[in-house]
Amino acid sequence: MHEYERLRNIRVVLCEPSHPGNIGAAARAMKTMGLERLVLVSPR
Repeated sequence: MHEYERLRNIRVVLCEPSHPGNIGAAARAMKTMGLERLVLVSPR
C-alpha cells in the first residue's frame, strides 16, 4: 500500500470545537502532513 493510500484512511476528529481558530489550526497542521479528512462533531 502506498503512503498516499494510507493517508487517505486517516480522519482527524474534533469533538465540540468552540473556537474557529482551533479548527483553522487543525486544518493547517493537517495540510502540512498531507491529511485531507477533517470531521467536526457537534461544533459550537
